[in-house]
Amino acid sequence: MRLANLHALVFREALVMTFSDTFYVLAMCFAISIVSVIFVWPIGAAPPFPDAH
Repeated sequence: MRLANLHALVFREALVMTFSDTFYVLAMCFAISIVSVIFVWPIGAAPPFPDAH
């Protein structure tokens, strides 16, 4: 009985840590993508001329 309780406790804590790590990785991916968009976005780029086609 005690071993089953210990197993349940360890499994629950491992599951919580897994979700926490997954959330952290997804948040970092989102933050990196936002920063990447800011640096890739052309700043002050002039629109193309109408006769450019």
